[in-house]
Amino acid sequence: MTKLSRPNNALPARAGSLLQRHRRGAQIERFAQRVAELERRAAVGQALSATRFTGRLDTLLAVSSALLVTHDIPTILRLVVDQAVQLFPGASGALLFLAGGERTIVLRAASGAQPRPIDVEAGHSAEGRAFLAPRAMLLVGPELELALDELEAPQLAELQRLLTPWPPASALLAPLRIESRRLGSLVVYGGADAHLF
Repeated sequence: MTKLSRPNNALPARAGSLLQRHRRGAQIERFAQRVAELERRAAVGQALSATRFTGRLDTLLAVSSALLVTHDIPTILRLVVDQAVQLFPGASGALLFLAGGERTIVLRAASGAQPRPIDVEAGHSAEGRAFLAPRAMLLVGPELELALDELEAPQLAELQRLLTPWPPASALLAPLRIESRRLGSLVVYGGADAHLF
């Protein structure tokens, strides 16, 4: 009888071992599926990164080519703002201001439309803050709202005409300078759904 009891005891142990193997096999299959999904996402990310890199190179080449061909300052400024919008998917527009005096900057170029010249005091609004900023910076939320509230009614009306949708969700500010000399500012505005900067 002892011989019969041994096989009966071995069956539960063997069943438990098979169940563990099945669970491990299912877990390995889930891991393999997850690895495949991550590899697919990585491939998509690399493709997007390569596309963005190519787009940025194309932008630099377009600006460089224009500088070789033309010496017309308004044309070059317009190209810079148009290409700035192309660099940031979701951007609603770009504005370029140049120094108009010691404490003012003047709107000289806008993407998508011919701007009316408006003066902004250095340090006021997003453009004026960009003029004085030591480096590029991002304004979003309440900071951007405060900067837009500093504009006078005619300035605000011109920005509303130039930027669609209004109000912008973000603003990427870039000071334009040569060494310590301030030349102006470039501001790229993000549209209502832009979370790109």
